[in-house]
Amino acid sequence: MDQITVYTKKRCPFCTSSKIWLKQRDYAFTEISLDVAEDLTKFITENPNLKSVPQIFLGDKLIGGFTELIESELAASSVK
Repeated sequence: MDQITVYTKKRCPFCTSSKIWLKQRDYAFTEISLDVAEDLTKFITENPNLKSVPQIFLGDKLIGGFTELIESELAASSVK
């Protein structure tokens, strides 16, 4: 399976929900905090049309936010 990357910010309830959802289903993921200035700058440069968090990627494919995550192929293939 491709790597899951979750772009988050502090105090974001949907970011927290996404991480909990992934952990409950035993998905390993990399979290990148957009509270870190250099990570935010890189993210905005690479994804100028994405304006909210979380943003979840499966490999290079954008899944979207929490709502899209729970409706994604990851939900269909999760064991739990």
